[in-house]
Amino acid sequence: MGISAGGILAGGQFAPRISFSYQIQRHDLFLNVLPALSYLPDIDKAGYSVFILLFYTPKISENWKLYNQFLWEPLFANEGHVFSYQQFRVGLNYKDWFQFGIGANLSQVGKEFNNTTNLGIFINKGF
Repeated sequence: MGISAGGILAGGQFAPRISFSYQIQRHDLFLNVLPALSYLPDIDKAGYSVFILLFYTPKISENWKLYNQFLWEPLFANEGHVFSYQQFRVGLNYKDWFQFGIGANLSQVGKEFNNTTNLGIFINKGF
């Protein structure tokens, strides 16, 4: 558990943020939940969100693991929905050195939830 502060830089504007962090890590499961409050300068309002990051990486063999990632964050202000996004990754992890597979990025904007979807392959190397 912890408290974090930072922000998001988007569209040339910085939105400061403070959040509470709760993490669980057990063997092949990692979960991070961050409820947050933000100042949204483009609409001059406070926003609230919950960032959720989930990894599930069960072992297949000595060198290989399944790699599953889910990331979700909806952002709301008093007037309703501002922005949401989701990331899905399903693939393989080689020696905890790199990951690859198929993925999807989805985003929704505004009260009408105007949707954008991107599908494809991913290659990931953590540092």
